[in-house]
Amino acid sequence: MGKYTKQYGLYLETVSCVPINEYTTDWFRSTSGVRQGNVLSPTFFSLFINDLAAGIKSTGIGVPFRDTKLSILLYADDVLLLAESEKDLQDLMDFTQDWCLKWRMKINNSKTKMMHFRNTRRPDRILSSSMEVLPWRKSINTSIWASF
Repeated sequence: MGKYTKQYGLYLETVSCVPINEYTTDWFRSTSGVRQGNVLSPTFFSLFINDLAAGIKSTGIGVPFRDTKLSILLYADDVLLLAESEKDLQDLMDFTQDWCLKWRMKINNSKTKMMHFRNTRRPDRILSSSMEVLPWRKSINTSIWASF
């Protein structure tokens, strides 16, 4: 019980400051998120984001892969959504946005990209005006890569 209490205490009364050049801000309370650099933080974040992956998978949207549909890939705080059509990708993005609102997460728009795999043309409309569309020529599917 002692080890558990010590680890749990790791996230009680957490305070942070931000270094800016040779200065640091005043200390302030951190009430959400995981501690950067702590050995448990990747595990805590994986447990947290697993809910998003389960929800995305439950939509039934994705690209065929062997005997399943592949709809989401996760690596650290990066998320890759996969869909066969613009509409399906929009549905996955809407699901992700609702999940983010529910859990007070923010997607880093400057790191968010969309890639269309198709022979003929670019998408009719960009799903988000702030999202960069990457060029590609093969025709397979549509995907989006976002970072929290």
